[in-house]
Amino acid sequence: MQGDIDEAGGRDSDRTDTNVNPPRRFSSNENPPPPEEQHALHNSGDSRHPSQGKEQGKDGLKLESSDRRSLLRREQGKGEGRKGKRHRRDNRPTGEGGGHTHKGHAPNGADKHQGSPPVEGRESGPQRRETAKNGGVRASAEERGALKTVQSWQSCPGTVPEQGAHDTSDEEGEGSDWSWTPARLEPKTIGRETWEKIVRHHWDFDTTAAVRRYVKAVAFNTWTDRDTGLPLVPWQMLEWIIGGGDTKFVTNGGDWDGGGEAVLAWLHDQTSLGPSGEGPAIDWNDYKAKERCRTIETIGLHPAALKAIEEDAPTDPDRVYVQTGNPLHENHGYKVRTKWEERLEDEAEDAPSETAARVLRHMNGQSSKTTSKITDHVPEALRYVQRRSYEVDLTWDRRMHFQARMNRVERIKGYQQRFDRSVVKSIAHQHKPFYRFSPNGRTDRIFSANHSVLILPSDVRKVLCQDYHEIDLKSAHLMIAAWLWGADRAKAKLQREDYSVWDDLERHYGPLIAERFGTPDGLPDSEWSTFKGALKGALYSVVFGMNEANVKGNLTRELKPLLGEEAGAHFGRHKLIRDLLDARQEQFIQIQRQGGMKAAGGRRTDLRSRIKVAQREGRSNVMQAAAAKVLGTVAQSYEMELMSVLVDLEQERESRDSRNYFKIAFWLHDGAYVQARSIPARMKDLDELLEQKAEELGVHARFEHEPIEPPN
Repeated sequence: MQGDIDEAGGRDSDRTDTNVNPPRRFSSNENPPPPEEQHALHNSGDSRHPSQGKEQGKDGLKLESSDRRSLLRREQGKGEGRKGKRHRRDNRPTGEGGGHTHKGHAPNGADKHQGSPPVEGRESGPQRRETAKNGGVRASAEERGALKTVQSWQSCPGTVPEQGAHDTSDEEGEGSDWSWTPARLEPKTIGRETWEKIVRHHWDFDTTAAVRRYVKAVAFNTWTDRDTGLPLVPWQMLEWIIGGGDTKFVTNGGDWDGGGEAVLAWLHDQTSLGPSGEGPAIDWNDYKAKERCRTIETIGLHPAALKAIEEDAPTDPDRVYVQTGNPLHENHGYKVRTKWEERLEDEAEDAPSETAARVLRHMNGQSSKTTSKITDHVPEALRYVQRRSYEVDLTWDRRMHFQARMNRVERIKGYQQRFDRSVVKSIAHQHKPFYRFSPNGRTDRIFSANHSVLILPSDVRKVLCQDYHEIDLKSAHLMIAAWLWGADRAKAKLQREDYSVWDDLERHYGPLIAERFGTPDGLPDSEWSTFKGALKGALYSVVFGMNEANVKGNLTRELKPLLGEEAGAHFGRHKLIRDLLDARQEQFIQIQRQGGMKAAGGRRTDLRSRIKVAQREGRSNVMQAAAAKVLGTVAQSYEMELMSVLVDLEQERESRDSRNYFKIAFWLHDGAYVQARSIPARMKDLDELLEQKAEELGVHARFEHEPIEPPN
């Protein structure tokens, strides 16, 4: 349901993205969004940056306690600037590493929105395979390689994240520049008792703004290197930590000889985060010239302080802001919502269609009361996250030493769990999601702009949203694709009320299942989620344009342990799949001939702009990749038109001032969570509206619904 998509890569992530470049979740069988970012990715947050004045560090350095740098100056400072002397600490090498690209994202993807095969409604999200990155000076050759983590979800759409997680997909923009600002950090609060426990081991947490900023940015951070699971600090973040203002890095024309490492070295040498403190000394990895960021090996906090942060209960009424120590404002949620409303006031002006603009305005204008029930389940969700299984795909680099691989896996698991806990905790104090468009505006979809329930794995989301009903377009993208592409055999099957593509695929795989398990229906229940998840990824990879050979290869890799070498080739022999693949190839040819394709509403989706994106991404078959992106964009435009009938119904009932209300609480691309006093009656209304809309568009669509039940 929820997520962004890379049409040419055949990906549909499971969560929404949270900011222009949000953190993502990285999953291989279903996603994070992460993110990329579901995405990951997502650091929106407190634009107040409340500390004021200047504070004196232990070494006499004056530290600004508020960041007043303008966005313009930050953009101008993106260049590498002059190279200052490297601050040598201990035996740390001073040479600069190569130009691998770090992407800091929330898990899921998080994303930004959150790899390879897409997954909608699957128990583990889309695969996140990224180019390997060196984790720093301590990352040996064995620790290099592509990593994807797997979220075990019940049924979900796409995020990640932190609105989710970042791909370099067409919808997400290039996503390669660091444009971090303090506004990308969510407002963070802790219980006063937790504050006092930190001060017990780190006295300067109470007295030095830079230490508090560092703790907020790193210990509470969702900017994490996806391959190592380590906290990630871009140069802008280090500049903010030390105070901004006149203390700019020498690499950007300022006073800090040595640049970002000098800031970390100051924290190491002059604060309780270093050897003079009670905890393990802060330690970091080497600078990457083209990344302008570092990873933190050791945070520098005492284990008891880290434990207190981890176990901090958001329901504790006596709370303070991490950055200032000031008590939580009684109108905190309202003030945060007001800032988001101001920030997104003009967002609809960038809408790719009138329908998308109307949906965005409607969802951002919803009363916070519509989503307030989820706060009742925050403690339950935190307990669930604590015991939830976080799986990591181990196929990314078989050359890695076993222990090095296990260490990285544990880091990634811990990172994803901490991210989910962080989002759930933030929901306790501000529960309303806000929506925005993809930065480049090529898709009609709307994505979560802030830390919200939308960027969580679907099973965690269902714990929080158990008081709502879920409404989905049944087999949405299959139906849209079949009708738009003229796949007649697929259309004949999909329009039957009793047809289930998953039951059909299970029957199709009966012979392979029988070879391994004795009978065609002998697949163990424990393997069903793996089987269905892999097929969903492959199916939506077909819909969103992945090369047929890659679809089969990925599926073979995922199902080989279960069904053997024929798993991928057998998928291509299924009649519905074959019909879609053949019809899709005809569409590729037509798009190339016509230079594009008409989206819903008659507007044209141009091929040339997608060619440029495919070229930047280094696609092997640029024209087919670009045509696939066009198909994905067009499919999403139809998805938005069909789903807009939910907004039609709510607005119609509001105009009647009806007692039988219908409210959309959460928007999940091809589905939504709703409140309704009489769900059977409202579903009858929706079915009528959907039938009319589908007839106008020349496609076929059906809704299905069910009450949301939390996982056992």
